[in-house]
Amino acid sequence: MKALVRGVAVLLGGLVLVLSGCAVDYAPKPSPSRSGVLVLTLSEAKTTAQAIELELSALVPSPLVAAIAQTSRGSLLDCASGGSHWSGHTRVDFIGPIDTAQVLEAGARAWNARGEPWHASVEDIVEADLMLVVRGPGDSQYLMSTSSDKTYAHIDSFAPCVEVQPGEVRGPFY
Repeated sequence: MKALVRGVAVLLGGLVLVLSGCAVDYAPKPSPSRSGVLVLTLSEAKTTAQAIELELSALVPSPLVAAIAQTSRGSLLDCASGGSHWSGHTRVDFIGPIDTAQVLEAGARAWNARGEPWHASVEDIVEADLMLVVRGPGDSQYLMSTSSDKTYAHIDSFAPCVEVQPGEVRGPFY
């Protein structure tokens, strides 16, 4: 029951973002010490990534969505430019198999319309499946792909690269 309530809350939150025309808009500043690392806190980077995951989930027309489940915790991964990405995951279950190519292509067009620093493309992956790849500021990246049976989508996020302060994270998840 708790999972159902959480799923409905996440779905409604995503719907509010879509209906209000809201998009994540932040103006992070580059770190003076490393290029590609943004002056955001880890918490801000995580919040940004989770909001973008929900924006991407909203690419699927709501009548086709059975449930949306977003993880509350993620992992820290090293950035190529130094610093760390917060990495999270959202799963979008469909009411049945859907034509995901149309959804992903429309998503790429929408994200590219935002202009710099955003860039999106649809790329071929294993077994003729497609994946939407969205790249953004601070070396951030968001990947949306679908299951081979086209019944759900995976959204993986790699938040903008940030400096993690000593003692800010305890344990493998944040």
